[in-house]
Amino acid sequence: MTWRSRSMVAWLTWCMIGLVPESSFGEDLRELSRAARWKALTLQQNAPDDLVVNIPHPAAKLRFAEWVYGTPESPRIAVVLAETSDGSLLIYADADRDRGISERDLVAGQGELRILSMAAQHVVDNIVSEYSRQVLFRCRNGTTDLSVATATAIEHTVNPDGSEISNGLKTRQIDGNANGLFADTADLLQIDVNLDNRFDPFLETFPFRPVLDVRGQRWFVKADQFGIRLQLTSATATGRIRAVATARSEQDQISEMIVTLSGEDGSVYSLTGVNAETDLPVGRYAASVLFVAFKPEGTDSTWEFTFSRDREVSAKDWMDVTEGSSVEFDPIGPLVMNAEVERTTRGGEGSLSIQPQLFTGSGLLINQCEVDGSTYGSGPQCHVSLSNADGPPLVQSSSGFA
Repeated sequence: MTWRSRSMVAWLTWCMIGLVPESSFGEDLRELSRAARWKALTLQQNAPDDLVVNIPHPAAKLRFAEWVYGTPESPRIAVVLAETSDGSLLIYADADRDRGISERDLVAGQGELRILSMAAQHVVDNIVSEYSRQVLFRCRNGTTDLSVATATAIEHTVNPDGSEISNGLKTRQIDGNANGLFADTADLLQIDVNLDNRFDPFLETFPFRPVLDVRGQRWFVKADQFGIRLQLTSATATGRIRAVATARSEQDQISEMIVTLSGEDGSVYSLTGVNAETDLPVGRYAASVLFVAFKPEGTDSTWEFTFSRDREVSAKDWMDVTEGSSVEFDPIGPLVMNAEVERTTRGGEGSLSIQPQLFTGSGLLINQCEVDGSTYGSGPQCHVSLSNADGPPLVQSSSGFA
């Protein structure tokens, strides 16, 4: 499934094929840059182990980064920042996610701003859906700072339930954390409340939340995370939900936690912070993504974990939010470790593969683990061995979970 925003992507496509003068294109990129919400990428000197790099241009220095563009289950996108002998910078992005960097992955443009067409992916049970986006890259010569932002904004015209507006209300969704999604707590929702066909950056720009108070009216915001659907309905029957999590010891301190909840109607909401709570429309909800960061006891390192749902929601994981109710849940524990063992036969010889799986108490599977920004190479791994009770290991395996 591929979706394009009606105005901005179409306009950018004309720019990309050269129908706009270069000077005008550069100024338009700068205008997009000023409106964008940027995410800084962590650059490292070593390439990911599984990345094949074949760059024809001679480079004095190569630096590497990765980030997820889409749902957490989607493959990470590798980025290479190449500094040439004359000090200029080239940016390569593995937009097709084939784990290879070559000349065709060069991000077009010069100067500190570049733009590239890229899909935000949704992966469920190995089924991939793609949603077209335009992505900005920003890097200044002489620096090691590389940032990305989603240039695509999603626009809708809605008729809010309980409103006297008859011709529709224009809205715009902005990706606030450069992951190609539009329903995170970092994202923004603009509403043309005064019907002047523009979005005031202060008075008509709101953080994406389940319930908004807009000029005396209280509205539910019902939207999916890809910008396909957006509804504003009168906020009447509500309940409250609270995500409560504790570290595994008194010394471990959770520094950040973000929980994404999915409703039965496809609406998505996020709670940010330890013990975060929010009002929600009445209905059934289940945790779909968990990000948690903490410093283990006795270390100065920050560990970051991302869990997400890889299967249908089980009956025990649904939470009922009724009118006036207050629901409390722990999105982390108790943790469950499983191991999938698969036997394969090739050339008459059999082999075993072991895939460790770590689940949260809310049924979410780990898919990424970082320590101080490192996601590959020296990152944390899980080691598993299978053996008889009194014998040496029959087979061993390791996984970085990502």
